[in-house]
Amino acid sequence: MKIDLHCPVEVRKWDIAVFDRGLPRAYIHLFNLSHLPILSLEGQAHWSNAAGEEIEALPFSLEASRAYARSEFTIALSPSQPECSAVELVFTRIRFAANRQDWLAQEGAWIEVPPPAPIGGQEEAALVRLAGAGATQYARLIPGAWICVCGRANALDAEQCARCMRGREVCLTRFTREAARYHLPPLPSSILASPPEPELPFPARSPSAAKSTRKSKMHGFNRRFWFTVALLVLALLLGLLASGAGNPSAPQPAVPAQRTAVLSIAEIFKSASSASAATPKSQDSP
Repeated sequence: MKIDLHCPVEVRKWDIAVFDRGLPRAYIHLFNLSHLPILSLEGQAHWSNAAGEEIEALPFSLEASRAYARSEFTIALSPSQPECSAVELVFTRIRFAANRQDWLAQEGAWIEVPPPAPIGGQEEAALVRLAGAGATQYARLIPGAWICVCGRANALDAEQCARCMRGREVCLTRFTREAARYHLPPLPSSILASPPEPELPFPARSPSAAKSTRKSKMHGFNRRFWFTVALLVLALLLGLLASGAGNPSAPQPAVPAQRTAVLSIAEIFKSASSASAATPKSQDSP
């Protein structure tokens, strides 16, 4: 397979359907590798038969209404011969949005990419665990390019993969068949380098730093304390409302024990009043 390493559009796959008239129609899935939307595409479609023989080469010029930056889009092309069963696209001009400069194909930019070496299911699963999602083959070097684990061929001077943005050094030192099978070499120094320390407005061990730390801890404690108090008050209010809703508004009938107690107290007061009324009579009698 031949590809243009500098082309901002790559062919992912294509599907061919045959309609009633017998003419095939190819639905080609493309991917915009650039960071700009694409307005139109120009090039040639090379159609071939099942034996791999080229039947015709037809120019095409299409508007790309959904070719957003770093996204996949689809175009449809049809040949003039019914025996066409495969297609290969050669882009010659790509127009970008925002009045950016058009991309034009250059002579000698094409490179032959050999098919990947077969990989077993266990090897592929191990490669995915090692290199991450999207890894389909081992990274390798070919004449004039390096191939990423995602399957994209990149120019030798490209530091990152144009498709998945993996680094060249990481792919060629850790994601090759030899590195994955035997041992993993140390990571490049650029990856091993620790991130820079954050810049604080004061020295980390100064009294102001300790004071700021104490203030932040006290502030966090106060927030948790008042939050707990608010939850307790809310739970108490909900309990009072629930108990008030459970008691009916009408007065409850007195329990027999309570009624007996009330009558006994009334009798006591009655007997006391009668006794006080009878005492002067006993004093007046001769």
